[in-house]
Amino acid sequence: MDFKYNIVVDGYGGDNAPKCVIDAAVMAVNEIKNLKVYITGKTDELNNLLSEQAYNKEQIELIEAPEIITNNESPTVAIKQKTNSSLVVAFDMLRKSEDIIGLVSAGSTGAVLTGGFLKLGRMPG
Repeated sequence: MDFKYNIVVDGYGGDNAPKCVIDAAVMAVNEIKNLKVYITGKTDELNNLLSEQAYNKEQIELIEAPEIITNNESPTVAIKQKTNSSLVVAFDMLRKSEDIIGLVSAGSTGAVLTGGFLKLGRMPG
C-alpha cells in the first residue's frame, strides 16, 4: 500500500524512549490512516513493545539501529562516530528517500541540530 505521509522517528530519542515513542507512533497511525512511520532503534526491544499494541502492521516499520546518542555526548562527535545510532540512521533515511517527508526526535537537541547540518546540509539561499 502506498501511503501519502511517510516519516522516520528516532526510536530512542527522549527521556522515556522507546516506550513513549512506540505509544505515540501507534496513536498516530491509528488516527491517520494514510501515514507510515519508520522507527529506528533496537528492533528486538521495539518489537516487544509493539506486540502489546493494536495497529495496522503495514503502517509501522522498524529499522535496526543499535546505538544510542545520549545528552551527555558531544553532538558533533556522536553524529560522526555513532553511524548506527537511531538518530543517524533516521537522518540517513530522510536524506536518501524522496518518500520520507520528515524526521521526529525528542533526543539530544544538539545532536538533532548537528545531524541536520552535517547529514542534510543547508537549504539553497
